[in-house]
Amino acid sequence: GGDPVDLRNNQITVREILANPAARAVVMHELPEVYNSPLLGFAKGMTLAQVMSFAGKIPEAKQKRILEGLLRA
Repeated sequence: GGDPVDLRNNQITVREILANPAARAVVMHELPEVYNSPLLGFAKGMTLAQVMSFAGKIPEAKQKRILEGLLRA
């Protein structure tokens, strides 16, 4: 439903992603440790690209799943 999420070349902010229920569900599913972290509040102003590079622990395959999920959100 609704308009697809425009990731703006991954310059979309975490706050904007979380504002979209479908996109938020992707984050909750793929990154529960991030979603449930108190650091999420600090991350809201960061872009998706910043979070992906910052979270070097995220395997490439998972990053790809997250991006694909967000694009379908």
